[in-house]
This record gives sequence, structure tokens and C-alpha cells, in this order.
Amino acid sequence: MTRSVAARVEVQTPSERERYLDFLRVAAILMVIVGHLVVRVVVAPDDQPQAQYLLAEQPRRQWATLIWQVMPMIFLVGGKLNADSWRRAR
Repeated sequence: MTRSVAARVEVQTPSERERYLDFLRVAAILMVIVGHLVVRVVVAPDDQPQAQYLLAEQPRRQWATLIWQVMPMIFLVGGKLNADSWRRAR
């Protein structure tokens, strides 16, 4: 199933398309999604479950957020792909 979908996408994708940049954009978007999922934690002080912000609970791990700074990559890759598209359209 997956192979047939990938084969159809490959056939329909223009050869000049930069698939590595597409991969980077998808990877960055997935990192944003995963980052938002893990930023909330459930704690149970006094046996009452509460949703808390992870960095408020573990402030010494704030440095790890530098790994998740993917918005510049999204904008740079999107800009490159859109510039290429603009050139082809002109």
C-alpha cells in the first residue's frame, strides 16, 4: 500500500522538484506538532491530576527548546520553493 502511494506520488511529481526541501518542510512541521504534544505534562499533586507546562515543572531543561526552533527552517525552505515556483511561472 505505502509503496504504491509513494510510486504514484513519484510519477506525478515534476522531476525539477527538490524533494529534499519537501522532506525538510515535512520534518519541520512534524517537529512543531510533536513539540506541542510534549510541552504539556500531567502532574498529580495531592492526587488531583493537573495539566502543567513542562518547562515550568523542569526549568533546567529549557535549553532543549533550542533543538525545536524549526520555524526559520520552515520559512527558508518555503521561501526557496516559492521563489522557484515564481520563476517558473514568469
